[in-house]
Amino acid sequence: MTKTTFGSEDKDVRVAKLNFKQSVLIAIISAISGISVTYLTVNRSTNSKNGNPVDNFDETTMSESSKQNLYYFKITKVEMEAEGLKFVGVRVHGHISENPIAYPIKTLWANLGTLYNSSNYPLFLEEKKGSYNFDIIALDDKGKVYYFHSMSNYAERYSIEKLPYTQPMRFTLNNNDYNNRMLAYANMEFEIRKDPF
Repeated sequence: MTKTTFGSEDKDVRVAKLNFKQSVLIAIISAISGISVTYLTVNRSTNSKNGNPVDNFDETTMSESSKQNLYYFKITKVEMEAEGLKFVGVRVHGHISENPIAYPIKTLWANLGTLYNSSNYPLFLEEKKGSYNFDIIALDDKGKVYYFHSMSNYAERYSIEKLPYTQPMRFTLNNNDYNNRMLAYANMEFEIRKDPF
């Protein structure tokens, strides 16, 4: 298993059995749902004018109790590991407690090289402990789409009693073709802090 940011070429690896139209349809549905969820939840609570979750975020209009429950979230790293695949884009979907997260917001795919500039999401967390779960959808250089799910297979727990809270996650390729198992993994890291990034 080689670990690279963008993958490597290997002719022996077979890809999931999706044709081009199915791959494009999955990507479009994913993008539309991610953008819709983000617009309906984050945009409503942040007074955003251009789609970035924290542009023009005005804490002065919030009650003191709301300010106490306000935190900020950022995806700090996504890496892909696979033999024979070169991944060129990713989408991340998930939730932290009741807060939906969809990245990227303005485009269909995030370039792996630009994830350090990911959006700064406001979170409203009433409890210091809760659950989170994420999935990753990746695009290879041939236009095929791959779905990665968390290796824990259930919602994980966080605790923000000490900040900043940083959490690494590991994902595996969801490959239902048991005759042609492909080994591919994704690593993601996120951070929660009290002040904006």
